[in-house]
Formats: sequence, C-alpha cells, structure tokens
Amino acid sequence: MNNHEIISVHKEEKLPVAFEKLTQSYVQSVPVLDGEKKPLGLLDFIDILYFVLSTAEQANVPFDQTESEMELLRRELFCNVTCEDVMNFSRRNPKTEVTGDTHIITCLEFMVERNIHRLPVIRPDYKIIGIISQLDILHWMLLAAKDCDPLAKLLDKKIDSFPFRKEVITISCIEKAKEAFYRIRESKVSAIGVVNNSGQLVGNISSIDLKPIGSNSNLFKLLTLPLTDYISWFMGSTTVLTTSPNDSLKQVIELMLLQKMHRVYIKENDKLVGVVSPVDIIHLLYKETQK
Repeated sequence: MNNHEIISVHKEEKLPVAFEKLTQSYVQSVPVLDGEKKPLGLLDFIDILYFVLSTAEQANVPFDQTESEMELLRRELFCNVTCEDVMNFSRRNPKTEVTGDTHIITCLEFMVERNIHRLPVIRPDYKIIGIISQLDILHWMLLAAKDCDPLAKLLDKKIDSFPFRKEVITISCIEKAKEAFYRIRESKVSAIGVVNNSGQLVGNISSIDLKPIGSNSNLFKLLTLPLTDYISWFMGSTTVLTTSPNDSLKQVIELMLLQKMHRVYIKENDKLVGVVSPVDIIHLLYKETQK
C-alpha cells in the first residue's frame, strides 16, 4: 500500500490544482476530499483526458484555433471547473474503499469485479490513510510467492502460457497527438503503442502524456503536432518496455515494478504479437483464486 504522504485535492478546488499536483507528485490519481477530509472518489489523468476531449468537442474547438478561441477553451476547461466536476468523468473510477484490515484477496476481487484500478484505504472515521494500486497487488504477488508454491509456479510460467497474444492498439507516429488521445478514449484503455511507417514499435503514449500541457491554453495547439514531434518536444523520447513470449510472468512483473510502467509489449522475431498490463495479470490471478 502506498502509505506515505497522501496527495489529495478538495472537491471545490479548481481543476488546475489537481493537474499541478498530479504532475509534480508523479502520481496517476488523487483522492477528492470533502470538507471533513473524507474521500468522495478519485480523480486521475484519464478523467482529465476525457474531460478535455469532451469539452473541446462541445465547444467545437479542434486545438488549432486562434488565440482568443483557445482562451475560451481554457476558461471552459479550467476557470470554473472543480475537481468534483471531473472526478470519475471517465466512469472508470467507481467509488470503492477498503479498510486497513481488508484482506488482499478482497482488494483483488474489488479491482476485478468493479473494474477498479486503485483503492483508497480509510480509517474507521473515513479519513484516508493510503491507496492500493495495481502495482501494489503485483508487488504482493512476488512476496506471497515465496511461501505459496502454486503462486510461485504460476509466476514461473512463460508469457506464452497465458492469453496475452492479442491485437495491439497502435497509432502511426505521423498522426497528430490529439488523434492518439482520442484513440485512447475510444479504445477504453489508458495507453497505446506508437509505430513507425514500417509498423515497428517505437513508442508508447498514455493519458499521462497530456500533463506537459497543463492548464496553459497556448500549448493546446501542440496537440496538432505529429506524435514524433509531440513526444520529442515534451519528453525527448518515450520508454517502451518489451518482453519475449519465452520470458516468465515473474520477469514481466519485475520489469513493470522496476520501471513503474503499466505496459509491456510482447515481441516475437521483431514482430509485435501482444501486450501485458497489470489489469491482465490481476485478472489472471483472480481466476487462479477462484479455482
């Protein structure tokens, strides 16, 4: 469980406050608290992404308009919008909480059955004391496997033993950055692969990669840049994690935890044949617990 200082926002704080805290603290979501500091839910980058795209569509502003039009979009997005307005805008963060004595398997069940990525941990007075993430569950798997032979055997299996071979959602590096974010929303995922003209995987873009723009309306026009230029402009490069079908599930989990990343692409003979995310692994573990 992530139990160091909890980064949170008040429900009435404006969206730029959440944007800044998410960016500066290197976290993907923040609890939204009421006046008594009780959690109302979570707000993360995927919520902000969905909100930005929805607002731009409603305002009919395609990110490459005049300065005055972009200023209008900025006011629509950031001046009057509160954190509570955007909390769970993506409908991917249904409100669910656990207590400090909730069993880890129960947390696992909540994540799978309710499609939750993070679980706030609360005290009896409903004050938040931590957050359990998908990566926390993966870390627990590695630790539990030391004393659980069936789990250890599961982790030692090759990636090809699991249904991780699938069509990978990708986008060409010459497409505009905004198209990548629209595809993320339409595909109901948090990240997609970036490929070159030869179809080779060259990058990864996620909802978090909206954060360099922040609440600066002058930067929204950069969403019309080709992905190659957008990535180069803000990040210099993008890290892509890859694995082989012959690598073990344990190796993939260790790679995710080491790099703190949620996508590992499967390549075979330099061809992209699948992708593994924490969601995939958690669903796999859940099935094992049901046997």
